Amino acid sequence: EGSGNVGATNVMRTAGQAAGLLALVLDLAKGAAPLVLGRMLDATSATLAIAAVTVVLGHIFSVFLAFRGGKGVATAAGAGLCLAPSVTLVAMAVFGVVVGITRFVSAGSLAAAVSLPLLSHLGSRVGPLPAVGFEIKLAFACIAVIVVMKHRSNLSRLLSGREAKLGDR
Repeated sequence: EGSGNVGATNVMRTAGQAAGLLALVLDLAKGAAPLVLGRMLDATSATLAIAAVTVVLGHIFSVFLAFRGGKGVATAAGAGLCLAPSVTLVAMAVFGVVVGITRFVSAGSLAAAVSLPLLSHLGSRVGPLPAVGFEIKLAFACIAVIVVMKHRSNLSRLLSGREAKLGDR
């Protein structure tokens, strides 16, 4: 249905708000679960960073869905909340502000994804965010590239004025 992907936005558009919210919560949990487990097992920062990138890729290229999945945004947020909670919360606020102003979920997703590596690098230098290690910065940069690449068609529709707004079916 809809765009054909299993992300929360498409689920909400095709199956309703309750189903979309459930998809969002499950995608957040999917991103967080491996990192929570890794923390419980005292994994290194490098291992956690690799797990974060891997879980996003696993969501986008799901083996359970013939290597088709969502666009990785909520899964990245779940992973990010475990890697660098304050940085990720600010990126989520960026998402909310952009979507609130434009009503384009894709624009909010792109802004949040791009803000993650920027915030992780600059946050402690020019603002109140805590310092983030190199491995986490690199993971956030990789995730940003992955999410932006996955949103190429959305970006094209945004630029041509054909992208659906939040609430459109």
